[in-house]
Amino acid sequence: MKKTARFVIWICSKFTREEIEEIINGLLDILANRNPD
Repeated sequence: MKKTARFVIWICSKFTREEIEEIINGLLDILANRNPD
């Protein structure tokens, strides 16, 4: 199993769907606004 798959399963066991959606939105905002190095 890939690291990312394990990570996703772990996240799903720790958070509710709503919390996961908030996390995803936060990550997308960070990725959209970060300055390329």
